[in-house]
Amino acid sequence: MKHVYKIAFFTISLLLLYSCAQMVNPSGGQTDTTPPLPVKCVPANKSTNIKPSNIYLEFNEYIDLKDVNGQLIVSPTLKYQPDIKHKKKQIFVTLTDTLKENTTYTFNFGSSIRDITENNITEGYSYVFSTGAYLDSFTVSGIVKDARTNELKKNISICLYENTSDSAVVKQKPNYFTKTKPDGSYLLNNIKEGTYKLAAINDVNNNQLYDIDEEIAFYDTLLSIAKKENKVNLSMFKGVPDKLKIKKATATSPQHISIVFNKYADSLTVEAASVGILDTTYLIWNSNHDSLSIFLADTSLKDSLKLFFKSVNFKDTATIRLPKKRSVKDDSRNTIYTTIQFTDITKQDVLKKINISCTYPITTIDTSKIILEAGTKNKIPISLSFNKTYNQKAFQLNSKDWKVDSIYTITLLPGAIKSTSISNTDTIKSTFAVVGKDYYGIILLSFPRPLIAAESSYILEIATVTGKVIYKSVFTPTTKYTIENVLPGKYTMRLLKDENKNKRWDSGNYFKHKQPEKIIIFPKEIVVRSNWDLELEWDLKE
Repeated sequence: MKHVYKIAFFTISLLLLYSCAQMVNPSGGQTDTTPPLPVKCVPANKSTNIKPSNIYLEFNEYIDLKDVNGQLIVSPTLKYQPDIKHKKKQIFVTLTDTLKENTTYTFNFGSSIRDITENNITEGYSYVFSTGAYLDSFTVSGIVKDARTNELKKNISICLYENTSDSAVVKQKPNYFTKTKPDGSYLLNNIKEGTYKLAAINDVNNNQLYDIDEEIAFYDTLLSIAKKENKVNLSMFKGVPDKLKIKKATATSPQHISIVFNKYADSLTVEAASVGILDTTYLIWNSNHDSLSIFLADTSLKDSLKLFFKSVNFKDTATIRLPKKRSVKDDSRNTIYTTIQFTDITKQDVLKKINISCTYPITTIDTSKIILEAGTKNKIPISLSFNKTYNQKAFQLNSKDWKVDSIYTITLLPGAIKSTSISNTDTIKSTFAVVGKDYYGIILLSFPRPLIAAESSYILEIATVTGKVIYKSVFTPTTKYTIENVLPGKYTMRLLKDENKNKRWDSGNYFKHKQPEKIIIFPKEIVVRSNWDLELEWDLKE
């Protein structure tokens, strides 16, 4: 019995000891929300006439460093990354670079310094020193936005170069460097008086150089820094390559070849190595005119197809490996997929046509297999319009007998639509309601500061919140503007300054000193309601 008591006593003692040894947060009291604060720096922060090889930083509590190599920004940039270690409350920085004379260096630790208990971050802590007799105190600040969408750009590299040649951004690291915050803002501190080139780069590969496939923004002229504070806002864009190239050429099925170019491809001709192969072929461009779909009528071709592409100052060849042709049962790619598109989801304007689009070019339409019904088995006559010149993959359908506020069903039976060698194999059915003019809203725009008619023209665009443009028109400078027949919904609105009058937005070109065409974006999301006039005042600030 004594033996049993001893075992029980020993077990309870171990449990008590284990519970005492566990580290737990104290109960009660307020949560610590204060980040670590620096209490000592060697050399002292903001020292002058020094060239330290080691820097010692001490904080008022135990710290952790998270992603310090990715977060640390040293400006001016160093050739070699500093070696950084931490222990308890201290940070040890070792420099292996030769520091420049009469230069102010800033070490910004970003979001890397935090306490070990509550993860409170010492945001943007900077250590500064000068190798000369004084600290440089000039600043450059601003905001970086996307030129097309007005989106605030975060984590963008802001680069300031003493070398003012255009090639500096691709050949050397910047002299002064920082990154934009989540709100798109940036601040370059402790800059020396002088003349610089300013650029912002979406540095995807983190090499501190501009690569041609990266986004960039730049200041129009050289930046002369002669006053303490300098404000420069930048518009970021992805440049358009000077030379047209084929990026990708693949066959997605025995009938379909996809050719993707690196930019807008104008006046392009396509020829095949063998005569006659493309005689009955369909060539269809996407809306941006940088992607070409080739639909082959002859699906008996084997192995590969060689194509030649020509336009002004462009010539290229692509050899496309063709997939093995399979039976319809074995390959879903041999099926036409069809989409029925009404004016607004499940509602159809009584005065407009239903759009029926397909994944392949249409050769024939069997109207006996397209059925429009009101109620049960009450067929309604239909009429079709199919303009191959405008769109080879879609046709339109309407009826003079459908009525507003009535419900209808449209059915496409198998074989209703045929392409070169395939047809739709499934029955497709959709139900919709017919609506009239009262379903739409009207936008009434007024401009307290209208644009002045000049050499540039303007294009007004209204788009859904997902980016689909539902209205596009050349805009004439005026004090009032009315847009009728707008579907109910939420939209964004913008005005494009079409400087070259090609009726589309054009991006910039850094090496040609060409900024992207300006876009004025309406500051709020607009909500259009049925049978309602929406009055909006738009102050057109460029």
